[in-house]
Amino acid sequence: MSRTSRSARLRSRLAVGLFTSLLAASLTTTAVSAQSASPPVIGGPDTPVSSGPNASGGPGIGRDGATLAVPQDGLSDLRLQGWDHIDVAPDGRTLTVYFWNGVDTCYGLAAVDVTMVDGVVSVALQVGTLPNVDACIEIAQSYKTIVVLDSPLVLGGIGD
Repeated sequence: MSRTSRSARLRSRLAVGLFTSLLAASLTTTAVSAQSASPPVIGGPDTPVSSGPNASGGPGIGRDGATLAVPQDGLSDLRLQGWDHIDVAPDGRTLTVYFWNGVDTCYGLAAVDVTMVDGVVSVALQVGTLPNVDACIEIAQSYKTIVVLDSPLVLGGIGD
């Protein structure tokens, strides 16, 4: 084997080795950069997450995301509004009624009517438009209102 062909092979191996080393270094730098750009992971797969501006609750907004609504006078354009769901507290008397309505700068809760006939509770919500409102954006917002019954409900055969 001649000295020229041996040095040519050596240069070729050196070039391939140098290229491979540079490529590996470049990929490592890219991977490290990508990892440092990611947000840190806190907790595990069973850790609850939240998002949005009111996830931790803001003024009048609970951890459930619903704005507390209390009946108010002076609303116009009154209409019945169906409720979404009702949570019954362990005391059997306190009901949290969840419903949807427009934004609280335009719309409000006018009344909550609760009737009990033969042990069956009926809840009717009445909503309306706030006074002196000219224009409203049409966006649904989650609300809740609290109702306390005179006597506890009997749920699943268990009652006070």
